[in-house]
Amino acid sequence: MAISPVQAVSAYDQATAGNPDYENKELWPKLTGKEKFLTQKYEPGRVMEWAKPGEGIGGRDGLDAWDPQNWLLDGKPATEVRFDENTDIILPNSDTPYTLDFKRTEGWQPLYRHVTVGRNADLLHEGVRYFGNLWVKKGGVNNARHSNSFMGGHTFVRDDNGTYEDAHSGRIGQYFFLRKESQETTLEILGNVSMLDRVPVDSGTLIIGADCRFSPGRNATMVIAEGATVALLDGARLVKWVNQIGQLDLIIFGTLQGGLPDRPLTRPAFVELGYQNTTGVTFYDKVPRAGETVQGLEERVASMTVGPKAVIRSISANPEGLLHLRWSGIDAADWHLGAHGPAGDWFKSLNPEQAAHVKDQLASIPKKLTVIFKEGASIDGLVLNDFHAGGLLMEKPEDFAGWKRLMMGERNDATGEKLIARIGRATVNDNVKNPGGEYQLGVPEVFATEEVEGEGWAPHVFTAKAPVEA
Repeated sequence: MAISPVQAVSAYDQATAGNPDYENKELWPKLTGKEKFLTQKYEPGRVMEWAKPGEGIGGRDGLDAWDPQNWLLDGKPATEVRFDENTDIILPNSDTPYTLDFKRTEGWQPLYRHVTVGRNADLLHEGVRYFGNLWVKKGGVNNARHSNSFMGGHTFVRDDNGTYEDAHSGRIGQYFFLRKESQETTLEILGNVSMLDRVPVDSGTLIIGADCRFSPGRNATMVIAEGATVALLDGARLVKWVNQIGQLDLIIFGTLQGGLPDRPLTRPAFVELGYQNTTGVTFYDKVPRAGETVQGLEERVASMTVGPKAVIRSISANPEGLLHLRWSGIDAADWHLGAHGPAGDWFKSLNPEQAAHVKDQLASIPKKLTVIFKEGASIDGLVLNDFHAGGLLMEKPEDFAGWKRLMMGERNDATGEKLIARIGRATVNDNVKNPGGEYQLGVPEVFATEEVEGEGWAPHVFTAKAPVEA
């Protein structure tokens, strides 16, 4: 018996961000029933679906985004085109790739509730505000330039394209802003998701789901604001997809934790940082400086800074359920020599002797971590790995005695108090030789603010000052 096209549509193809079909265990095999987005209720809204999959918007022959004939409204031909925080947008599957380029559409305001991007569809927009869920299906692309602000109630972001191992995969946009209506309101990452640039967690709780990955990007520092929380579930990874020398990876003013009260960790979860040039390896004695993307090679910054009210903790179901802090395993050469970064043109411009010097010096930087702890930062349940001797730069080393469940991995250069260096006046370059002494480098100031045009006030990291002899 012949099967009609309607009958042949799979449950996966029918499900959308606004109608996810949570009861279908094949679509949602890892749901525990405790996810907050399962409880979120929405007022009746509108569903705008692109009516001509395979044909796009933008370019010389593109269709008109404002023409109602190109849209379905709640499954019927649309009579107007309008989007707001109560309107869903669906880009259906297509055998032919197509792009809805709203970036070129005059007057377009990318304001949506639920967003679904189907196979072979590319949603290109900028300055997006999401008040509901985002689901990028296998073969789809959400190409959101500039800010992506996730707002509203309890929601999820699911991308079915990235892989757990490749931190560069599963990109859904450029900047990621979490701006929830309360600190208890959640956004849960499902699948493996990356951003091109920075990730300010301004308000709310960002949850990285079990065995899922979330990756901030280049030229950027992820900031967890005071009152905000980032929580990693079993096996989750928080990892920047580039190891960028001279760029701090993470600043914590709020809470970084493994597990949740109703979903405690039963297995490790991983926060993975890039290593920095903290031992003073030089480059520009033999090669020319060129551009901000490569000048950071001699900047001395930490991998992470933990503010005075910040909390790092694990909510554990058993002794194995702990948050691990470790090197990402990503080599800085991937960025600075051009594989994933724009420094490639600079590197290619060097003569063979200069190029060899850069390669050798970059390879000589120890792949070990340095983290700054301001006075009053607290820890309860954390495993440290891949740290320098003196890699815990503490404003008040006495805080170390009050930290709980602090475990040492096998790849540190020292253990216990030998990991500690006091943040104070700089000394001659002897910190590695004298663990526990005062750190020889200046400390980035993380409590200043800088106004970013169109985005308000945000924490800003200043470059570390040069060493000063005692």
